[in-house]
Amino acid sequence: MIELVLEATFLLFVRVSAFVAFLPLFGGTRVPRTVKVGLAVTLTVVWFSQFVPGMTLAMSQYGERSWLLFAWMIGREATLGAAMGWLMGMVFIPIRISGAFIAQEMGLTIATLTSASGDGSSNVLSEILDALAVLIFFSFDGHHLFFRIFDASFQLFPVGHQWASVSGEWVMRTIADTTGVGVNLAAPVVMLMFGTTVSLLFIMRQTPQFNLFNFGMPVRLLAGLLALFLFIPDLILRMPVLVERWLMQLS
Repeated sequence: MIELVLEATFLLFVRVSAFVAFLPLFGGTRVPRTVKVGLAVTLTVVWFSQFVPGMTLAMSQYGERSWLLFAWMIGREATLGAAMGWLMGMVFIPIRISGAFIAQEMGLTIATLTSASGDGSSNVLSEILDALAVLIFFSFDGHHLFFRIFDASFQLFPVGHQWASVSGEWVMRTIADTTGVGVNLAAPVVMLMFGTTVSLLFIMRQTPQFNLFNFGMPVRLLAGLLALFLFIPDLILRMPVLVERWLMQLS
């Protein structure tokens, strides 16, 4: 019996660890490993009394167990935890996409920064919008929704039982929608920047002595800052709605 409890606890820890490792808020190389391990251990202790007895009972029905079966269960739990962390982390992807579109129109993509929530590179505007999204996310307790959804995964995908099927079409459609949502968020600023670029090209055609790079880049940058000043309050108001809708779809 003790062996079953230890195996169930380890499987619970594997799922939680994979979830924490792949969740952008806690994953990445910038979060110390001790913090991630400590969070995984803490969450495992929290869910221990709630799920381990049921896991132990389910695993006892397998009869004689082998290391091959246990290894398969470990892989299954790790895959599920990583998939859930990755899918939940996609709630911030539209914000980064909108920042990338706006920065490209403003000419800020020349210089890149190391992303604070991922392992790749990003631009300064995407990092600012990403930081705002994270602050708004924590302000309305979005991390509680993350943990509630993950808690529900033990009922939908219990250890030692047959799992419910997940529509692959829904997953692909949800991933594809992130680009559209990001473009929609950036649309007001991008349209204003597009109008500014067209106006500059018209001016350059009428007065060829002006250099587009020397004269146009500062104008586009100022127009972009003005557009952000006008539209970023609306963007901030739309962020909580976007995050909540995404999490409700995921749940």
